[in-house]
Amino acid sequence: MYIDKWRNKLITENKSPLTIKGYEEALVHFLDYIKTDILVIEKSDIYQFIAHRQQCGISIDTIKKEIAGIKNYFKYLFNEEIINSNPTIDIKIKGENKKLPNYHSINVMNDVLDNPVKPDPKYKTNQIRDLALVEIAYSSGLRLEELHSLEICKINTDEKLLRITGKGNKERIVPIGSKAIQALELWLLERNHIMQKNLSQNHDYVFTTTTGKQLSRTQINERVKKLFRDKGITQKSNPHTLRHTFATHLLSSKVGIRDIQEMLGHADLNTTQIYTYVDETTMKEEYNNSHPRAKSRT
Repeated sequence: MYIDKWRNKLITENKSPLTIKGYEEALVHFLDYIKTDILVIEKSDIYQFIAHRQQCGISIDTIKKEIAGIKNYFKYLFNEEIINSNPTIDIKIKGENKKLPNYHSINVMNDVLDNPVKPDPKYKTNQIRDLALVEIAYSSGLRLEELHSLEICKINTDEKLLRITGKGNKERIVPIGSKAIQALELWLLERNHIMQKNLSQNHDYVFTTTTGKQLSRTQINERVKKLFRDKGITQKSNPHTLRHTFATHLLSSKVGIRDIQEMLGHADLNTTQIYTYVDETTMKEEYNNSHPRAKSRT
């Protein structure tokens, strides 16, 4: 498919061996995936390949480099009049690599939630609420806005489900764990006392201040930070950190990426893939447990 001649041209253009190798590997990936005669490849085939690479979890920067190599190849074919039109013209890849947000280890989450700081009688109500807040955020992977707008009527403790209104007013059903329900029920008892003392507050929002007002987004952020800070956790902690922790822990427990997508309320699977980070330890364990030549022989 004229690859040898193309490679020779790259050499004459003083392209580095590393660049040439990268271009060739990208072309091999593309041709193996498309499995179509080079003479009839269209622009849609290129975009299909880009989508495929994204679904494989390949970074945007890497895909851009691969497309640069594929573009170079088709430019060569077009200039040599081997093809009548260049399908890679005007091909653009939108977006940049997003820095993965922080997430907490399972040990950190268990320590914070199972061994809270010594209760302070003066702030007992706040501590009960904040524990429920973090439990629910971690248990169900909710966004800050979803925590802020969560209403009691949207919680089904018998079925262990939450009815969430997410971005674009789209509703989804997400599970909530037993530990989160226990913490929530303790908080709702406190909330009931608060609302009885502040009858002017008439709303169904789960999280309130000690005077019955809906807890603001800023206050939610600050309360989450405080719970971790009081336990001596210096790592950044906020509802988004807990959302990422939720997804990362599910993924490492072999929950399917599409199930995680649904629970997070992502319209596009590509958005969910930012949560597919697997640490080196997990990766090694998966390798050692799965690869037939990695297992020790007795």
